[in-house]
Amino acid sequence: MCNRLIVRFVGLTGLFLSLSSAIIAQDYSTASEYYLDNEIRYADHSYLPEITTVMLYRDQWELSPPFLSLNSEETLRLDFDDLTANYTDFQVTFIQCNVNWQPSELMYSEYVDGLPDDFITEYRYSRNTFQRFIHYSYTFPNQNIKFTKSGNYILVVYRNGNPQEPVITRRFIISEKRIQVVPDIHWATNVNQRRSHQEIDFVLNFDAYQLTNPYTDVHVVLMQNYRWDNVRTGIKPTFAENDKLTYDSDEENVFMGGNEYRPFDTKDLNYRSAEIERTARIDGTNHVYLLPDQRRSFRVYLDQPDINGWRLIKIDERNTDSDVDADYAYVHFVLPYDRRLPNGDIYIFGALTNWQYQRDFKMVYNENRKQYEASVFLKQGFYNYEYQFVADGAPSGDVSVVEGTHSQTRNTYTVLVYHRTLGDDYDRLVAAETFQFP
Repeated sequence: MCNRLIVRFVGLTGLFLSLSSAIIAQDYSTASEYYLDNEIRYADHSYLPEITTVMLYRDQWELSPPFLSLNSEETLRLDFDDLTANYTDFQVTFIQCNVNWQPSELMYSEYVDGLPDDFITEYRYSRNTFQRFIHYSYTFPNQNIKFTKSGNYILVVYRNGNPQEPVITRRFIISEKRIQVVPDIHWATNVNQRRSHQEIDFVLNFDAYQLTNPYTDVHVVLMQNYRWDNVRTGIKPTFAENDKLTYDSDEENVFMGGNEYRPFDTKDLNYRSAEIERTARIDGTNHVYLLPDQRRSFRVYLDQPDINGWRLIKIDERNTDSDVDADYAYVHFVLPYDRRLPNGDIYIFGALTNWQYQRDFKMVYNENRKQYEASVFLKQGFYNYEYQFVADGAPSGDVSVVEGTHSQTRNTYTVLVYHRTLGDDYDRLVAAETFQFP
C-alpha cells in the first residue's frame, strides 16, 4: 500500500508539472481543435476520438449541471464510452482553480481529504448493439475523495497510470451557501435590445457574512443554461449598503434570449418520431435522417418546450439499461439555404457539442442541393440543438443568424458569487443560485 501511494504522489506531481508547462486558456473557437492532444485544457474536453458521450451530472439526475454543495451528501457521476471496446485502466484526479479557471495556489492536500488520485472501477460492456463499446462510470465524492474547499474544479481522467495522457477534462463547482441572491430578470432595458435580449439584475444579501471590500473582493459570474462559453464576468455592484449589494446594469449583465432549441428523438430506432424523415441500417451501422430544418431568424417567437440545449441518453425498450443497451447512429442534419453564407460557417451547437464549435459538427454546404449538411455519430437518446453562425476569426458564434433571438425565450440563469480577501490562496464560491425566466 505504501509503494502504491508513492507511485500515486509521483504521478500527481508529474501531472501538475505537465500542467504548468502546458497551460491552455479557455478557448471555444474553431482554432481550439488544433492544439496538441496531450496538452491539458482547463475546460470541458475529450482528448481521444474514441472517448465519447461524456457526461458529468448530479447522480440520479442526468439533466442537472455538475454543481455540488460543500459538506453535503450530494455526489456527481461521470459517464463515458470507449468505442475501442478494449478495457483500459483509467484514473481520475482533481485540480482546484481560481475564478478565471487557472490552477489555484493551494496544494492538493489542502482541498482534497483523501488519495491524490482514484481508479475508475465501474465499467460494463455494451449489449446487443451494432457499435461495440465499454461504458465507464465514476461517482464522487466517495470514501477515497472528499473536498474541503469550495470553488471551481477540474476533473482529469488519464489512462495507464500516466498523468501526461489526459483522456477527459470536465469542469464542476462546489459552493457554500453564505450569501443570498435575489434576482430580477426581465427584458433588456436598452430599447434596441428589448425584443431580443434578457437582462439579469440582482441583489446580494450577505447579512452576517463579512465582506471587507465588495468592489475588489467579490467576483460575480452569470451563466445562461449552465454554459461556460458565454458567461458574463467583471460585473461590479451599482449600489453598496451595509449588508446588501445591488447589481442593476444594462450592459455586461445582458444576454441574447436566443430561441427555443430544436429537438430530435432517437430513443427507438424502429420508430420514426416527429423530427425524423427515415431510419436505416447500412453495412451494420444505424443511420437517422432528420427532416430538413428551416431558418427561424425572421419568424415570430413560438413557445415550444425544450430542455435548454441539453441531452438525455435513453432508449425506450423495456428491461434495458440505456448505459450499455443504447446503440450509436449517424444522425444526418440538413439545413436548406439558397446560398452559402460568406465569411463564416454554420455549426450544430448544444450540450451534444460540449457547448463548443467542434469540427465534427461543422456543416458543409452542398451547392447542388442548396443546403448545409452534417452527419454526426451519436448515442441513442433525446437531444436539443441549435445552429450558430461563426464568422471567420470570431471567438464565438451568433445564434440570431439562423435561429433568431427573442426576449420571450425560456432560459435558465445562474448567479455565481466568488469571494477572496487579501491573503487568501483561492476563490471561495459563496453562492450558486439558479433561476428560471420567464
